[in-house]
Amino acid sequence: HPVAGRLRSLGTPFHFNFEGTTEFAQECRAAPVVGQHTQSILRDLLGYDEDRIQRLAKEQVVRLSDVPGKTTAMPRAAPQPAAQPLPKTGVDALPLAGIRVLDLTRMFAGPLGGQILADLGAEVFKIEEPRIGDPTRGNIPFMKEESTYFMSLNRGKKSVVLDLKSPEGREALLDLAAQSDVLLENYRVGVMDRLGLSYEDLRKRNPHIVMCSISGFGKTGPLKDKISFDLVNQAMAGTMAITGEENRPPVRIGLPVGDLNGGIFSAVAILTALHGRRRTGKGAEIDLSLHDLLITLLGYMGQLYLMTGESPKPVGSGHHHIAPYGAFEASNGHVVVAAFTQVFWAKFARTIGRQELIEDPRFVTIDTRKVHKEELNALIEPIMRTKTVDEWLAALEAGDVPCARVASVGEVLTSPQAIAREIVFDYEHPTVGTVRAVGSPFRADGAVWRSPLPPPTLGQHTTETLAGLLGYPRERVEAVIAAAAKS
Repeated sequence: HPVAGRLRSLGTPFHFNFEGTTEFAQECRAAPVVGQHTQSILRDLLGYDEDRIQRLAKEQVVRLSDVPGKTTAMPRAAPQPAAQPLPKTGVDALPLAGIRVLDLTRMFAGPLGGQILADLGAEVFKIEEPRIGDPTRGNIPFMKEESTYFMSLNRGKKSVVLDLKSPEGREALLDLAAQSDVLLENYRVGVMDRLGLSYEDLRKRNPHIVMCSISGFGKTGPLKDKISFDLVNQAMAGTMAITGEENRPPVRIGLPVGDLNGGIFSAVAILTALHGRRRTGKGAEIDLSLHDLLITLLGYMGQLYLMTGESPKPVGSGHHHIAPYGAFEASNGHVVVAAFTQVFWAKFARTIGRQELIEDPRFVTIDTRKVHKEELNALIEPIMRTKTVDEWLAALEAGDVPCARVASVGEVLTSPQAIAREIVFDYEHPTVGTVRAVGSPFRADGAVWRSPLPPPTLGQHTTETLAGLLGYPRERVEAVIAAAAKS
């Protein structure tokens, strides 16, 4: 670092292997000093002369730094994509229309990644094993014969049943790979190699394919063969050590945060590889470890340990360095207050009628409030219990203090905000009927990016895919289906 010297830091969870070359090696760049690259960008990228730059600095339009910084960016025109008129509705109107994905994932992490790509317009084929399909098809609760758990992660996909251990099923998968852009899988490390479906096997059929493998601990390192579940991942990545209350039993985050981020990070990695393929023509193998990404998400708390040797402890709903910040009990529920700046602290103190605390030596700065956090909370807590949640929300919002009710899942999903943003919507399922679901957060040009296809029933699209997409004759389709039925 140009000011702090040599630092140890958290890196990236993304590992790319391009067409069998050496594994992707990240280039670590230090966080910039404020204004470090202003002069270089204005001069070298925008072509401003020195007089103009100095005038802007004098007028405080820009800020320069004494720490030298250089940009490698060169002046260029923004790329102009070819104009292609698109329909206003349906899958073909979505940005990933034309991209084909083979989704071999099960459970949670991988299927969410495939659903994100489907909501963005990709044609996603969910390749399922015979008889049970994705094991989450058996998870309760059910709507008629369909698992709501499965349906929440597999909208927008087509289900194709193949026995990948049979020659017929393996060959059909390779034929699909030859006509696809992406293969996403989350089997245990080594399974795809044993099935004859490694990245090298896929590249023989399709040199430009992007393969993303999600696993608990990645394809390298001493833990690569360890069984992975979200609870295990949270425990081993330090997540549970900073969740819950100090001197209480460890607490898992209520959502499967490793799996959820596995889906999100896989979609980001796949989109990155597809963009890179447009520039270079090369496919890529992506090795994504849930353990890696959870460590990455430690963020500033991981950096705190690397710089000071201090392992952060759990603080419940609070913050390690900021007070007042957390959930406070009102007379009929809980309110969160996030007075994370000096200005908000002063507004909060005035709102609760304790202006004198603003100048109290124990609480006068962010640092002193951190040291005396327990004393401050002891003063605030009895005050907060004197009013209802609604009364505090009205007072705090009038005082311009960041605050919120601790809402239940039901309250969130039926709120005017969720309805206005269309994050909850209805679709028609072929066997269940009308289903209300949580949708995609992607919005652009005033519209929601979301696949109109419902979650598939098991094997719903097997015949049409083999016969229609691959052009298999009836006898070969029957042979593939029969091989799956025998397994």
